[in-house]
Amino acid sequence: MNVVEYRFSLNIPQDELMRMYRGQARFLRVRTDSGIVLQLGVDKLRPLVGHSGIQGRFVLRTDMNNGFISLQRE
Repeated sequence: MNVVEYRFSLNIPQDELMRMYRGQARFLRVRTDSGIVLQLGVDKLRPLVGHSGIQGRFVLRTDMNNGFISLQRE
């Protein structure tokens, strides 16, 4: 299977994440290091959330049809 990787940084405070999870947003747009804008479901972020929100460098892996494979800290 061919895998495409996108790398990007996130810095989202806990209060902003809570608004997303309350249904005010279902998707998050991120700009990758290469300048591509991706739309990512906020449900994919849940395993990465800490007490202060979500911060750091991440790698999103998709298949060739942009199907989600994984999202992990780099």
